[in-house]
Amino acid sequence: MRLPTNEFNLSDLLRRADTTEGRALDVTVDHFVLRRGTVTLEDRALPESRTWTSEDITIEARNVSSRRNDGTAVASAVTAGAPVSVSVTDMRLYPIHLRATMAVKGLDLTLVQVYLPPDTIVLDRARATTSATVTIDARDGIRTDGSAELEDVVVRRADVDGPLAVVPRFRTEVKGFAFREGDVRIAHLDLEGALRVRDPTAKTAGRLRNASVRGKIADLTWPATTPGQLELVSTVDGGGTLEVTGMLRPPPAATQLRMRLSKLDLAPWA
Repeated sequence: MRLPTNEFNLSDLLRRADTTEGRALDVTVDHFVLRRGTVTLEDRALPESRTWTSEDITIEARNVSSRRNDGTAVASAVTAGAPVSVSVTDMRLYPIHLRATMAVKGLDLTLVQVYLPPDTIVLDRARATTSATVTIDARDGIRTDGSAELEDVVVRRADVDGPLAVVPRFRTEVKGFAFREGDVRIAHLDLEGALRVRDPTAKTAGRLRNASVRGKIADLTWPATTPGQLELVSTVDGGGTLEVTGMLRPPPAATQLRMRLSKLDLAPWA
């Protein structure tokens, strides 16, 4: 349960234990099975309370231990109507280490609408399918490769009838994402999608123009320690092209970006 103070109440699941100094106790579980489980989150921090449910939870784990690193686990569930699966290998409890493969198919993104500011952008429809491979290590941090695909997205303004943008498909892929002690690194990030956006010159709200977005980021670090590359190209039929390219350099070197607009009539888009 999330309370109006933006804190989570997990008292039914966890009990405070006396803390002890030194290394954690060794734990080993040879075999663990959970079937047909259900987890419910009641969010009372919203103006109107909402409840999210994950059902049909199945978990089977073997050799889960703080003394060995060959633990495995598989899990599946249906969260907000979307199938979710997780497979874990090379698991050790202490110091923590594991490699996990996760997949979510067809998640209804309109659920996030309740967390967006009111009277701004409205998600009428949106579905997401994601997959990722994650490695978590107590010393090396988190490393991830993954992809996400948005489908059948319809976005509109709260105060205007008709869609602002329609996205049949939008895909992103990340390779070499790493997080360790506050430092972030992205070896490669690609994004590409086709969409239709509202025609600002049309007298009716239903007229849309075809558009596309394509972008690439390589060797990005934060805080910046190495030069990173940025490429972004966006086009609108009859509305011009925007290109942004350049190098993101660590201080004190200057970051240089080049922006090019071609065949763009600014007046209608104001």
